[in-house]
Amino acid sequence: MSGSVVGQANPNANLLCKQIFDYLSTLGDDCAILYSQDLGHVDNISASYASYVTDLQTNTGVLLPMIGGDYGLGNYNMTAINNTLENHWNQKKLITLSWHLPNPWTGGDSWDITNQGLLADLINPAKMVSTVWTNQLDEIANVLLDLKSRGVVVLWRPLHEANGSWFWWGHAFGSSSSTAYKALWQHMFNYFTNDKGLDNLLWVYSAGEGWDNATDFCYPGNTFVDVVGIDLYHDDLSVVPTQDFTNLIGLGKIFAITEFGPDIPNDPANYNYSVVHNFIKNQYPEVAYMHAWHSWAGHFNTYIENINASDILNDACHRSPDPSIFSISTNAYNVGADFIEIIPNPVPNQLRINGVPSVADINIYNSLGQLVMTLNGMSSPIVFDVTSLGTK
Repeated sequence: MSGSVVGQANPNANLLCKQIFDYLSTLGDDCAILYSQDLGHVDNISASYASYVTDLQTNTGVLLPMIGGDYGLGNYNMTAINNTLENHWNQKKLITLSWHLPNPWTGGDSWDITNQGLLADLINPAKMVSTVWTNQLDEIANVLLDLKSRGVVVLWRPLHEANGSWFWWGHAFGSSSSTAYKALWQHMFNYFTNDKGLDNLLWVYSAGEGWDNATDFCYPGNTFVDVVGIDLYHDDLSVVPTQDFTNLIGLGKIFAITEFGPDIPNDPANYNYSVVHNFIKNQYPEVAYMHAWHSWAGHFNTYIENINASDILNDACHRSPDPSIFSISTNAYNVGADFIEIIPNPVPNQLRINGVPSVADINIYNSLGQLVMTLNGMSSPIVFDVTSLGTK
């Protein structure tokens, strides 16, 4: 994106996660945009893939560079959903997930705003509701850990649109503080990162339009966020106040349109994606990706249901991820004037490194990009046994 991007939130993210962060950080210049499609909630994610993605590819010749879904609002078959996500990932495409989670006090849905002002209780061990919250975190962490085991990196977008008043984790118009929300986000980040070992996540802070509070009102801080975004539903995005964009762009993170679609409730299936595309690439070239929300009863958000999808997906500004970001090479490397040889590849038992010009610290990663061994103060020739690492 234009200018420099503030560094990745989790310094111990796995190598694939780091490579994807670095790639997304390059987008937003010269109108480079990835287009993404949400596939719906829970089991609809798998059910919608054929029509939202495969049929769209047949019509346009383009396989969407990113898909997403939401692990809330219903029961789900984790294996089936994650199979769908992994399949798209294995085609060297990206994955994003959000979470419309139930109200932990009442069991109601995300729009049940009972106890909206008591977010601090969720991370207070003296409060009974904190156990419910931890159980909710554990449940979704299992989903994300399953994707980690498959080698999938997730752009993780929890607790979205918190600057608005409509979700239980949100804030009423003109709220004076978002301190409890920020602490809740930071608690989730630390729990997932440190306790659960989720090193495959890019953390996405997603605001609603600034009707109730400014788009950066709930921002948890640079060390807890990788991507900032805004959710927009308008036929013409020029009606959105400039400040809604600039508040987020000014944070110095990767910037995205994290949900978009036609005006609600007047959204017949003739939404013109070219209008939105042209506005963004001309007015806000900082945008790295745009995620179209799924359709629901009487509402038509998807590319396949609207007009000019082929035009924007085949536009010179539309990008597909560089396949190289999905690979971790273990071959020999040229480093400056020196040549470092890493052999054999693959390695059955002993790994040998030749050509290290002086004493070096060496990190060994597995095929998932996870750090599995550190060797300090090494110099060539370096030979060590890797059989104890197994297939971790």
